[in-house]
Amino acid sequence: MNSPKYEGLFLQTIFDYFHEKADWPTYRDVDQKLISIDRRIDIKEISESLSNGFANTFRSDSDLDNQAILSIEAIRVCDNSEGVLADFITAVHFFVDKYFEAKEDNPTVTGADLKNQLNMTDDAIARIGKMIYGEYMLYSSSGSAGGDGYGTWLYRLKREIRRFDGVTSIEDYLERRDKERITARQQATGQLKSFLGYMYRKPGSDNAQAGMAAWIKNLTEC
Repeated sequence: MNSPKYEGLFLQTIFDYFHEKADWPTYRDVDQKLISIDRRIDIKEISESLSNGFANTFRSDSDLDNQAILSIEAIRVCDNSEGVLADFITAVHFFVDKYFEAKEDNPTVTGADLKNQLNMTDDAIARIGKMIYGEYMLYSSSGSAGGDGYGTWLYRLKREIRRFDGVTSIEDYLERRDKERITARQQATGQLKSFLGYMYRKPGSDNAQAGMAAWIKNLTEC
């Protein structure tokens, strides 16, 4: 059984677990919770109807022991998510300041930094560490800082984090992030077209545009 009502319940169940335990539930956790509400609910059917980032990976592997993970966009549609998202934006402000103040190219940030500098709770820090992982524009690599609890995550910031200087809200963050993604995608597409045009150009010619036209013609005639 699937409906917008059950899609919302699916997402809210994941978020409520995340909010309470500062970790992502497994699909088994979610499945058991929803079955206790209505045995007709099938999380695989729900997962198949959802967009990427909305804990939809169960549609392809059906492994109940995998974690059900929500993107920032998915968290945003859940009830009572304002505080979690506000903590994320506070962390982004801190990361941007850290980047501009650093002397190295990819400064490191850890959960301990948020504890020591912002006096965040352990649960808030753990949630932020999980949320950052899906935001690849913010960091170049990740790892463990050692120890237990909130201080275990570590990220090396990317230059692109400069784009979020002065971000005012989660809506502002998403708008800036998506704009950067579109720009990067357009650049990659342009580079691919130039390469194909070069490969399909006439021998001795530098006319990549004509080569691109030849590639398109070959493609449509196949």
